[in-house]
Formats: sequence, structure tokens, C-alpha cells
Amino acid sequence: MLTPDIRRVLHMLAVAYTGMYGSAVAQVPSAQPAPVAVDAPRPKAPAIPVKDVIRVTLPKESAAILGTEGGAGRMIVFLAAESTLQPGDEPLDAPFFDDPQPMYSVAVSDFAPGSTVTLGADAIAFPEPIAMLDGTYRIQAVFDRNQTERGHIAPGNLVSAVSTVAFSRDHPDVHDVALTIRMPEPDRPQEPNLRWFEMKSALLSRAAGRDVMMRAGVALPTGWDDPNFRRRMFPAIYVVPGFGGRYTGASGIAHMLATPGTREVMPQAVWIVLDPDLNGNFA
Repeated sequence: MLTPDIRRVLHMLAVAYTGMYGSAVAQVPSAQPAPVAVDAPRPKAPAIPVKDVIRVTLPKESAAILGTEGGAGRMIVFLAAESTLQPGDEPLDAPFFDDPQPMYSVAVSDFAPGSTVTLGADAIAFPEPIAMLDGTYRIQAVFDRNQTERGHIAPGNLVSAVSTVAFSRDHPDVHDVALTIRMPEPDRPQEPNLRWFEMKSALLSRAAGRDVMMRAGVALPTGWDDPNFRRRMFPAIYVVPGFGGRYTGASGIAHMLATPGTREVMPQAVWIVLDPDLNGNFA
């Protein structure tokens, strides 16, 4: 409880404070309304047209390239900006790891001469939908139906010629591509110091339910065919190619072995280059 003396002292202090600073209430600034957060205007994202499509056709006049392998597989379309391609490159050489380019694909169950496969908004896309393309590209399509080898560059697959197309995000684009080329079997050059081997694997064939072939290229060293050569025994070097490699790489080794001056820097041996493609996988 405050005594009368304490109350008088408090009253005197309040009067003195008011005389020095004015009304305490008057000096208190009025409360300001809290600032309201307002989003800054954002640039509008370009509208995604839904009618941008790439149509791939097997012309009836090219029916012969379909062969007997059937019409089931995957339709893949590769695009590449002009600035990405090096001399001699084609969009089909994708993926370009240093500068990834657009790729699109859809599954195909029954591709026949005269039929068309359309790739649009429902296509598997990398790195963005077809509708987001903007600019000029080189384009190439491949019907990948060879399930026995990894990759789309495989014998029996159907390919289009390279052409140029332009896309704009401002309006729908429709481009047509025709498959007119059948990929041949890999080139196996004939050289005096080069041999090719192919044999059916009974074990793998039973497991796969079809014929599975094992292949190898063998590059022979200098003197292998000379009975008077001072060295009649050579070590064997087995090579399992890395990603993208094939047994056909033996031709390059055979060429190096036969080139004068390479004996000092390259082992003189029997180089056996195996085929890593078995049942469509890297083995």
C-alpha cells in the first residue's frame, strides 16, 4: 500500500516530467500500420503450346528396309544445335556429354510401311518438352528395334537423313521426318594380320530363348606368319571394350601392329578384342 507521502512524491515527479518533455502521451508516436508484403511482378513464363509435334514416317516406297525383324521398338528423335555439332557429327551421334542436346522418344508396337509415329507432349523428353524448343536444329530420327545390342546405332535399325528444322515458342510447329536408311552390319575390314571370330553360345542361347552370338576380333603381331621369325611365341592380351566400344576395334590395333616403328612402343602380342554386347547388355 502506498502511503500519502509516497503518492505526493510520485505526483511531483510526474509534473516535473511533463514540464520537461511535454505530455508523455503526446510524445508517443502514433502506431504505424505494419508494412504489407507485395510480390514484385514476375516475368510471365512462355505459354506452352500443345500442338508442337514431330511426325516420323516409314514411306511405302522404303518398305523394303523394314525387313523381317518386325515393327516393335522405340522411336527416338535427336536434335542438335548447329553450334554443337563438330565437322562430321550427326544428331544420331548423341548423347553429347559436353553439351547435352534435346532427345524425345515413344514406344512403338506395330510400325508398318506408310504408318506415322507422332511425338508430342506425351513423348519422353530430355531436357524439356518439345513445345519448349526455340531455335534452329539439325534433326534425325531412328527406329530402335534391335534388342540384342546396346545403344541405338545397331544393325537393322531404321534411320532418317539429317535435315534442318526451326521451332518457335510463339506458335505451334509440326515437322515431318522420313525413315529411309537401314543400318548395316558393322564393318569388318580384311587385313593380313586380322581375324574375325563368331560362335553361338549354347548356354546364353538357352537362357535368352534365341541365338546369342559371341564375337571377337584378333589382331596379330609382326612375324606371326613367318616361320623363320626369331620369336615364335607371343603373349595374349584380352581386351573388353569400355562404354561405346565394340570388338571391331581390333582393326585399329591390327593397323598399329603393322605400322613400322610401333614395335618399340606397343606390346607385340596377340590382341583379342571381345564383343561386350550380349543380349543387349554390356557383358
